[in-house]
Amino acid sequence: VEQFWEIYEYLNTLAQCEMNHSADKKRIAINLPRFYKIAQQEGQRLPDQTEMKRLLKSSQKNKFIDSNISVSSAVFGNKTVKCWIFENGMEG
Repeated sequence: VEQFWEIYEYLNTLAQCEMNHSADKKRIAINLPRFYKIAQQEGQRLPDQTEMKRLLKSSQKNKFIDSNISVSSAVFGNKTVKCWIFENGMEG
């Protein structure tokens, strides 16, 4: 799970790679297929998605809230995407 969040933070530093679809800065909404695709393009290695989904449910850094939730994407101009939702542990 720690590796997942390190890659998340790395990808967010790249131009055109915003990963958080949530308009609410207290939440992180990640579309896992897109996350995996971009991570792979950037040479990042992750466990398979099935294993990662199991692990993410125990996330503490950014606490897991729910999965497979329709979100009006802040990345794609309010297009609806399915996301995994977490509390943003970086927001005070």
